[in-house]
Amino acid sequence: SYYVLGKVVGRVDSGDSLSLMQKTTIWSLIDVITRVMATSEDQDAVTKYRSGLGAAQAWIERILPLQIPGPAVRVAAMSICI
Repeated sequence: SYYVLGKVVGRVDSGDSLSLMQKTTIWSLIDVITRVMATSEDQDAVTKYRSGLGAAQAWIERILPLQIPGPAVRVAAMSICI
């Protein structure tokens, strides 16, 4: 058994889900690219990007979950005591 000392920084209720990618460098990079693509004049490129992103997420979710169904909390761990 172990104890996690930290601070609750996020919470979702039943019916919602908690993203495991949020607050990561990869998610921040995807968010920036998505914002840049949204400003593009080439709607065909935007559509292809969104389609590719959706396909990549579906493929990744076959290997590992990207979201946890609620109720759940996100904890910023300060110490893990064994």
